[in-house]
Amino acid sequence: MKKSILVFGLILGMNSLFAQTTTSIGPMIGFNSSVYKGDISTEKWKSPDLNVGLFLNHSKNDFFGIRLEALYSSMGTAFNNSPEIIKAGYIQVPVYGVAYLGKKGSAVRPKLMAGPYIGFLTNVGGTKVNLNKDDYNKVDFGLKGAAGANIRLSREIWLNADLYYGLGLADMYKSKTDVYNHSWGINAGVSFPVK
Repeated sequence: MKKSILVFGLILGMNSLFAQTTTSIGPMIGFNSSVYKGDISTEKWKSPDLNVGLFLNHSKNDFFGIRLEALYSSMGTAFNNSPEIIKAGYIQVPVYGVAYLGKKGSAVRPKLMAGPYIGFLTNVGGTKVNLNKDDYNKVDFGLKGAAGANIRLSREIWLNADLYYGLGLADMYKSKTDVYNHSWGINAGVSFPVK
């Protein structure tokens, strides 16, 4: 009985959340560059690599909303005076608060976004370096900030373009060395309305 009441309450809550709101979903693709920061001093930004995933936009008014993403990001670092490159893949789930600038209905709507993310380690690799996935913590988290624009392609279909910076707050390694992910990237996606 308690489970039925809980499920009924969740359905009512979701219904009120999406009542008279704007919701869209779509695929996204882009690239990022990343570097390790912390108790190492020979690192440099890694060449750009792949981001790919899905996003959901949701807003209840004209100027503020939320954005949820689920994407695969290839992170890692390069090193000064060395051919070594570390690559670590993550499934990242950022949750942004979004401030839309300009008037609703404009063909181009600039936006600012900020919020936390959590990442789940999927793979570790690289060139000219021996790595062990067991040396890495399985979960990463931090903060992301972004600026971008939504550009109307048709009445309800929008191109979403964003430039972001990610600041890792979780130590990546299980050892006593403190090392954190930092990244920047550019993503683009196409959003379709959810009726």
